[in-house]
Amino acid sequence: MQRKGISIIEIIITISIVSILTGMGMAAYLSWQKQARLVDNSDAIKSALVRAQQLATAAASSTDWGLHLELDRYVLFSGSFYSVDDANNSSWNLSGVEINDPELSFTDGAGGRTADVVFHKFTGLTSNTGTIDIISNADPTIGRDIEVFASGKID
Repeated sequence: MQRKGISIIEIIITISIVSILTGMGMAAYLSWQKQARLVDNSDAIKSALVRAQQLATAAASSTDWGLHLELDRYVLFSGSFYSVDDANNSSWNLSGVEINDPELSFTDGAGGRTADVVFHKFTGLTSNTGTIDIISNADPTIGRDIEVFASGKID
């Protein structure tokens, strides 16, 4: 006598295979999501740096322009120095990433370190060279760097 249908072992094997494939897919998706957040946020910071440089080059408001970094946000500001109380500051929060040691990101032009980069009016050059180190909140081993050079180049 021959039985037709599937056995319980076949069902268990099928469920196991589907579970393994689902787990692998989820791991890949979560890794991609972390990487996408990192790329999106670093591109947004690059855009803000370029915007500060453009405003400085155009001498908007007849002043220098800069970007101030904090652990979980960055701020576009006018003038040679960042003032937390300035109503004209534009601020953006980071999502899923943070800036590693923002206060050590740039040279301050006097041998120290600072969280600010200031682009000079008309020229777009800066005395604040350095690297912005952006890391994933979920996995600090995943990171991305943005470099700012004295020539104003942002890479």
